[in-house]
Amino acid sequence: MKLGKYHHRPPAGENYPDVALRLHSFLATLTREAAGESVLVVCHPVAELIFRMLLERLSEQQVLTIDGNKAQEVRNC
Repeated sequence: MKLGKYHHRPPAGENYPDVALRLHSFLATLTREAAGESVLVVCHPVAELIFRMLLERLSEQQVLTIDGNKAQEVRNC
């Protein structure tokens, strides 16, 4: 059993790997169905972080480092 923020699953919620699996599937669908189009994706901070993980091929440790660093946080408009 893995512990820590990355693997913690709140009651009736998702952990980071759950979100990664869902967003990986979303990206595959988006690539297939919106190829060549401009798309705006609006999401919450954890989803934004997991998008970065998938697109930038970040490790779990890199994700947690970014998550704990306010200077790398994407700010709300």
